Amino acid sequence: MIQEQELCATPRHAVILNDECQLPPSLTEVTLPQSEPMCFESSLTTRASDDSRDAIAKIPVELMAETFGKFVSGNMDKDFAVDSVTDTKPKLWTSMSVNICSDQPDLPDLVSDWLNRSKELELPLCIHIYADELSDQEPDSAVELLEAIAAHSERWVSFSAHVPPHYMRRIGYATTNFKNLKNLELCLEGGDFRDASWGITVGKDTPVQRLSLFNINLSMIQINWSSLTTLETNTCMTDHTQCYHLFRKAPFLQHCTLHWTCPPDVPESRSDHPACTMNNLTYLRICGDYVGRIFEYLKLPALSHLEIYVRYLDRRLSDLFLLRTSLRRASQSGSKRTIRVVITGPYSRCERKLIPFLQSGSGLTVDNIISTPKGSDDEDDALEFSIHHN
Repeated sequence: MIQEQELCATPRHAVILNDECQLPPSLTEVTLPQSEPMCFESSLTTRASDDSRDAIAKIPVELMAETFGKFVSGNMDKDFAVDSVTDTKPKLWTSMSVNICSDQPDLPDLVSDWLNRSKELELPLCIHIYADELSDQEPDSAVELLEAIAAHSERWVSFSAHVPPHYMRRIGYATTNFKNLKNLELCLEGGDFRDASWGITVGKDTPVQRLSLFNINLSMIQINWSSLTTLETNTCMTDHTQCYHLFRKAPFLQHCTLHWTCPPDVPESRSDHPACTMNNLTYLRICGDYVGRIFEYLKLPALSHLEIYVRYLDRRLSDLFLLRTSLRRASQSGSKRTIRVVITGPYSRCERKLIPFLQSGSGLTVDNIISTPKGSDDEDDALEFSIHHN
């Protein structure tokens, strides 16, 4: 039955069970604090037989004793000291990944028990929840599970959820209790990002530093933008005013990924917004159409990496002028600054036209050019180069 046994150098036992023993699909990972390597003495690892999911679980000793004790005692090699594994009392885990599904009625009580036992220690929690079942049904066990997790939201430092809209609404009820949250990742599965029937509001005193949104409109999220240093979103923005105010509200933003599109029928008149200077933004990645218009009001004195995915950069000459002007401003700020630029999409094939244009009359020098043609129809050409002021 046992395929492999390993005795680690540290006082920890690891057991690899065979494919016939699979962890319940609702629980995929429970991790002990890595900063305290001696806070636990053993772990149980199971590998699911489904190669596509390759579920790996690390289980605290106390859970192994409660749930897998009989199995381990009955199937483990006699030379393996079962008592030394099951009788230890390590500190509790701080990270958990849970799959919300309908066939795990015992899971809410189990999770609630873990959380309550570690409550007095005030351990920070990293929670990841997701749902393989994307139906509109809300099983009672799923509701109870979310409520059990939400009851301890004041201890979360990192939280991510990849769930359908009806679960996202329930998560929204817990976010007002966030006090220590630093990393927030939300992904809407099987829903419309324009659905305004729910929203996430995080307290203004919550120091969120990293925000990742997938299939979710930025208008659905209310946070303290002034503490944000990293923003990643894949939902297209079409409103210059929304984009402008985003940068104005997040002055300490250092790393930003935006998806942008400006409809071709929008007049090319210059934006009425005053210039917005982002003194801390070093990495900017923009995906979309007509992205040059963002540079009408954005000054980037600290920029060191600019990445653009664009399909229609060549259809408006103004886009090229705006891009060149922005790069010149950024490279002139402070000491001579070198900016790494990556352009992907059909326009990157116009290397012979783009590079001379960027250098013409601008005082810019382009070097270290790397041109990568697409390998297949599903890939895009890429043009990468360094640019600096003479």
